[in-house]
Amino acid sequence: YSEARGNRVFGHLSQNGVGIDASGGAAIDNEVFGNHDGIVSRGAGLIQGNRVYGNEAHGIKADAYNSPASAVIRENFVYGNSTGIWVARDYYTGRNTSQVLNNVVYANRDRGIYLGAGVDGVPVTNNTVYQPVGDAIRIEAGAQEILLTNNLLWVGTGYAITVAADSQQGFQSDYNGFYNLGGPQAFIGRWGNADRGALADWRTVTGGDAHAFFGDPLFLDPDGADNVLGQQNRPEGDGRDDNFSLRKLSPAIDAANAYVSPRDPATGLPVDVEGQPRQDDPSIADRGIGWDFFSESDLGSSLFSAAGSARNYRTTDSFTQWD
Repeated sequence: YSEARGNRVFGHLSQNGVGIDASGGAAIDNEVFGNHDGIVSRGAGLIQGNRVYGNEAHGIKADAYNSPASAVIRENFVYGNSTGIWVARDYYTGRNTSQVLNNVVYANRDRGIYLGAGVDGVPVTNNTVYQPVGDAIRIEAGAQEILLTNNLLWVGTGYAITVAADSQQGFQSDYNGFYNLGGPQAFIGRWGNADRGALADWRTVTGGDAHAFFGDPLFLDPDGADNVLGQQNRPEGDGRDDNFSLRKLSPAIDAANAYVSPRDPATGLPVDVEGQPRQDDPSIADRGIGWDFFSESDLGSSLFSAAGSARNYRTTDSFTQWD
């Protein structure tokens, strides 16, 4: 097991150049930019808390390269790449069951999150994807059993979700928030070969997102104080001040499913992209589920005494009264 933590990695621009290879290990709290691929994991690996931007191809790549992949990609800021987060396989027959959790993915050139060949049962949960042009989430090439939950998907021109005809098996989607700028080239989703411009149409064709909403999530300040969105190779700005927190009265507040939110391993409580506990807003009626958060506890031995006499109560189309 190896771990890369707290590094600044850049300048690997050859065709196969990788900033950090986290295969079988971990990449935590790094700044990774200006490479061909930013962070790559082949097989198992933890990719957490990194700032990954300005890479030529993929910001974060989980690749089932000739072997199963089960990377955990969580709590990263990923922006200004061609593809933000890529989960699939390049060659051979590896099965990819990686997890994409609690990331902020924005201003990538082609697509925010890509799920492709070999993907099977991947949860994409509690991510914010801000995509001025292109797809926020694209699913194709035979991916299956995809679960999209609690994501905020903001699109300028393009699709919030694209699901190819060969990738619809087992697809589930709910408690997501959708928003686009309108116009003839802005869509909620694409299902097979059909564009869906309205949330109601998307629900009808997919059978999902019954608890989703459409509305401006009211991000606090996406391009920050410098008015530069992400990293644009300009000397006067970068992405560190870009703020995707929610303003007061955002429709996204208390609108998710807390029971599937990523949790802190130590406390077991739902946490956000910065690892902070998620909070219920008492001033807003809950539109989601689970913010009162009931959880099971192991109390050890049974609290009920195994005493008394068994009673033979059996009946059909009737009842038995016991006083």
